[in-house]
Amino acid sequence: MKRLRRFNESENDYIDYDYVYQCFAELLDDERAEIKLIERDSVSMLMGDQTEPYITITLKTIVDIDHKTAKTANLIGDQNSSIYNHIENHNTNNELLQEVKVSLKRLSDKYPDYKLQFSEYRDYIFIEIFKNKKERRRAF
Repeated sequence: MKRLRRFNESENDYIDYDYVYQCFAELLDDERAEIKLIERDSVSMLMGDQTEPYITITLKTIVDIDHKTAKTANLIGDQNSSIYNHIENHNTNNELLQEVKVSLKRLSDKYPDYKLQFSEYRDYIFIEIFKNKKERRRAF
C-alpha cells in the first residue's frame, strides 16, 4: 500500500518512489536495506518548512572488530585471528556497496537530476534521495 502513489499528486511534483524501490529491489528483497518515503508532516507545514518529500535508504554494514582479540598475538595460520574476521567483514561490506553502486547507476540513468546525500553512522549507511535542490540537514 505504501508504494502506491496518491491519486491527487502529479508525477511532476513527486519523487518517483516506485522507481527508486525498483532500482534497489534486490537489496530490499534480501533485507540488506530499508526504504522509506519521508513526507512533510503537519508540524513541518505549520512551521513553513518547504522541504519536498524525499526517500531514505538505510543499509546495515558490518563493523565487528573485537579490540581485545585484535591486540592478541596469534599464529599466522590461525583462522580465528581477528585479522581474518576483519578481512571477511570488509569483503562483505564491499559487495554491499558494489550493489548500491549498480542501483544508483540505474537510478541516475532515468533521473540524472535527483540529488543524493550520504552519511555514515557507526554500522549504518544512510542515503537520502531528493528530487529538488533543497536537502534536509541531518541532526548528526
